[in-house]
Amino acid sequence: MKTKLLLFVGALCFWQSALTQIVPNGNSGSTTTAYTNGSPNDPIYIWCAEGLGSTTASLTANPPSGTGPWTFNWFFHNEANFSWAPFTSTSGASSTISNLASDGYRVQIYDAGNNLVGCYTAWVWNMNGQVTANQNPTACDATNLSGTVSANGSFTYYNPPPPESLINSSTQISVCFSANHTYVSDLAYYLVGPASCGSPTILLAPNPGAVGFNSTCNSGDNVNNLCFTTSSTNIYNVCGASTPLTGTFGGYATSSSGNQMINWSPLYGCNAAQGGWAVQIYDCISQDVGALTNATISFSNLTSVCGSPTTITYNSGSINSAINDNSCSASSASIFQVPISNAFSTPITINASTSYLWTASQPVTIPNASTSLTPSVTGIPTGTTTFTLTATVSYGGASCQYSASANFINTCCTAIADAGSNVSFCTGGSAQLGTPAVAGMTYSWSPSTGLNDASIAQPTVTLTNGGATPQNFTYTLTVTNTVDGGCTATDDVVVTVNPLPTVSAGSYGPFCASAAAVTLSGTPSGGTFSGVGVSGNSFDPSAGTQPI
Repeated sequence: MKTKLLLFVGALCFWQSALTQIVPNGNSGSTTTAYTNGSPNDPIYIWCAEGLGSTTASLTANPPSGTGPWTFNWFFHNEANFSWAPFTSTSGASSTISNLASDGYRVQIYDAGNNLVGCYTAWVWNMNGQVTANQNPTACDATNLSGTVSANGSFTYYNPPPPESLINSSTQISVCFSANHTYVSDLAYYLVGPASCGSPTILLAPNPGAVGFNSTCNSGDNVNNLCFTTSSTNIYNVCGASTPLTGTFGGYATSSSGNQMINWSPLYGCNAAQGGWAVQIYDCISQDVGALTNATISFSNLTSVCGSPTTITYNSGSINSAINDNSCSASSASIFQVPISNAFSTPITINASTSYLWTASQPVTIPNASTSLTPSVTGIPTGTTTFTLTATVSYGGASCQYSASANFINTCCTAIADAGSNVSFCTGGSAQLGTPAVAGMTYSWSPSTGLNDASIAQPTVTLTNGGATPQNFTYTLTVTNTVDGGCTATDDVVVTVNPLPTVSAGSYGPFCASAAAVTLSGTPSGGTFSGVGVSGNSFDPSAGTQPI
């Protein structure tokens, strides 16, 4: 369906720019519109915030002149009908609006004497972002990273629709219909204003049956540029009229109360530039069909505000909008909203650039750190490594950064316990256990009996054996890796403590110095013999007896 709006905007060039009188609060940057219809460009202020739905934009309007207190009437750009809709009204020395959604905003400023002193426009873009980061370990020193990056990286604005063009008692209004329809006498025609004005409904011409005539008084077909205006005094009476219906009328006939002029006063004060104007056709008799093929709504001699046009004409172009059969009420009758011009409904979209990068708190290689949201990382060092995904969203002079992190703990852990070789010594003796210490390890010996220090890698053990046979003592070494996660290892060592040997040199008696020899006899116990004879003569310790 092709639609169009004819809008005479010769005065639009006088609209004031927002560059000086609307200022942003806490924004991160700005750019400028590039309107395609010749309108003066306005600023686009940009904010950064975590969370796609965050609305941190804030604007302050300052009066350029006059005496206060000033009144500030704010409007927002309504994309439902591509026109300005009332937002809020405040008074004071200045006016601030906050928590604004991404959109266009316009303010009209009046001084204490109700004189219009300023009209300004600005667009706001919440260029928000949201990042997530996770990791899934695949080995004690490896993980798969996964992240998401979302951003309000596109912003759409529109050629600015005209500000307020107010309807007054001197405004000339014309509403015209063309339609294909059988039995035209069962139709009624209405104009419906925008919701922002209270949706006023203007009866242009009633169904004949509603004003005392026969609803089937005209069996002709079709409507061709049938118009109802404020400037005509012609009276519409469908009964007996030639078809297709045509002409220009300012009132309608009734059977009992005479002619009635159309009452346009409910429209006074409405903004003709506000989108949402519609026509409605009642079809009050069943078994006939039809469709609206064209509708126009024209206003002239409007009250201009902020340089808005004084003449506005909406034209649907060629359409085929069905007229509901047997629909003789506002709730059932077909209604057609005459759309605004493509010049105001065509979006203008700008796109920010978005990049991202994985980084780590410890030196480690992250493959494809700036090109993959799901890299696999290996060889992660010991301890805790924090992986951070940072996204950068940039446009014009604004650059927004958003990040999220995930921690990885290296669970690789090695602990080697070496208590050393088994040792033996005689009672009262000592020996060193274990092997040299390794950095990052702690040591614990059990039991601690006889050890000079049970918490070092190589303690000295000193033991006694009061018995007659060797005694074995088992010591357990526990080594703990305190750097890589606390894993442990154990090892045992056996310490043998021998008793002192018992020695008997045998019996002896007197002998003469001149004797040729003396025989000694002895029995070893727990050891081996060694001896020295008289006058230093040695003897064989392996013999039980020995002459000296």
